[in-house]
Amino acid sequence: MTAATRRHATQIKLVARPQGHPKPGDFAIASAPIPVPGEGEILVETTYLSLDPALRPRMNEVSAYAGAIPLHSTIPSPALGVVLESRSPLHKPGDHVSGMFGWQSHATVQGSEARRIDPERAVLPRWLSLLGLSSFTAYVGLVELGRPKPGETVVVSAAAGATGAAVGQIAKILGARAVGIAGGVAKCRGVVDVYGFDACVDYKAADFLKQLDAACPDGIDVDFENVGGDILRAVYDRMNQDGRVIVCGLVSEYNIDGGFPPGPSLWPTVYKSLRIEGFRASRYFDRVPEFIDKALEWSQAGLFTHREHITEGIENAPQAFVDMLVGRHFGKAMVRI
Repeated sequence: MTAATRRHATQIKLVARPQGHPKPGDFAIASAPIPVPGEGEILVETTYLSLDPALRPRMNEVSAYAGAIPLHSTIPSPALGVVLESRSPLHKPGDHVSGMFGWQSHATVQGSEARRIDPERAVLPRWLSLLGLSSFTAYVGLVELGRPKPGETVVVSAAAGATGAAVGQIAKILGARAVGIAGGVAKCRGVVDVYGFDACVDYKAADFLKQLDAACPDGIDVDFENVGGDILRAVYDRMNQDGRVIVCGLVSEYNIDGGFPPGPSLWPTVYKSLRIEGFRASRYFDRVPEFIDKALEWSQAGLFTHREHITEGIENAPQAFVDMLVGRHFGKAMVRI
């Protein structure tokens, strides 16, 4: 349905600050007139929208991460879409684009804020999974910051998620061992069988620490941290000399309203010469073309793959987001509009 036949845009808005885990009732479906693009802008009809854990801390009243989402505003999010109208020399109607279009059926953005994508190079969902922000985050975090050497051991938490799955595969491509941490036997099996990790440890198991020791007999050289909490403490205790702890996210702490759990003792940072570094992928956006070329090259060689968990219908985005945060999805979570 085009803007000519669809008179209103559907939007998902944040209407309440989540108390602990978000609930579908924290969101509301709204309708608004389809916007008219201004000078230099494009009107985009959204086709797929991304569901990302990093949205959760932005739903708090105060967020140092990327700014709090105002109440009664549309949820911001990476998305894919088709240009319906253009007042920008950078795009024409019919172009497929990606950008921060949010949880809505139609959006207007500056032409410079949308990147043209080519469905001939990869089918549309892959531009949010294999070639999307999660995989790009894995790429720059591991290649630029983690820098694993052949034979080293890379451990990644939330290994069944979009970013974690990419981290392990890139580690293998670079010649390192990849050990994942995930929740449940089925997810761990998928991490090994689908994504090719050398091992995956179930953090829900009673013998989690024993499993981690068995999977990392020579210690851990790079920790790509997505979870924090008890998992970070367990991994930190097993870091090798000159190890690197790359902090991408702390999903275990996103739903805590104050009173954060204590982190690991930083004393090993001194006597093991560890490096701890956090990052945001947006700092490296100039390397997106480089990443896309590499990812497609690896994919064509059978070295890099991804799975998508696609929910149908924008009205189901809130429940899908809640399910993603509690680990009910395997692979990159997204919604097809």
